[in-house]
Amino acid sequence: MEAGDESRASAVAVRAFEASVAAHYSELGAEQFLRYAAPEELRARSDRNHRVILAESDGVIEGMVEVRSAKHIAMLFVEPARQRNGVGRALVELAVELCRERRSRLGAVTVNSSPNAVGAYLSFGFVVAGSERQRDGIIYTPMKLLL
Repeated sequence: MEAGDESRASAVAVRAFEASVAAHYSELGAEQFLRYAAPEELRARSDRNHRVILAESDGVIEGMVEVRSAKHIAMLFVEPARQRNGVGRALVELAVELCRERRSRLGAVTVNSSPNAVGAYLSFGFVVAGSERQRDGIIYTPMKLLL
């Protein structure tokens, strides 16, 4: 992600969240997510230890993945109309590649999957690493991809 892309990347995350995830969350959880996905927060994190990779086609962002500390997928969202077309898989592969490049001895890449995305992460090779949890209204299942 380059400076100036954060609004478009945030918009993709919010649209995908509203289409697939929001129904699983309480009002508090939805508020927490929207605060986390806000463009200014996305920019602030990417200026620190987060990296955002965008999938674009003809200048239109189709998906985004955010990686924290080169070891944890913090967000993965694909435009609803582009889901199930390999965009998410390609983004996860790029995220894992980034993690391996930055941390050659890394044993696993982790993610806290939303309830609706567990199956997708399983298909990407992740395994469940704990029971479903909730924090501040955010429901997630810890998962990891062994390297």
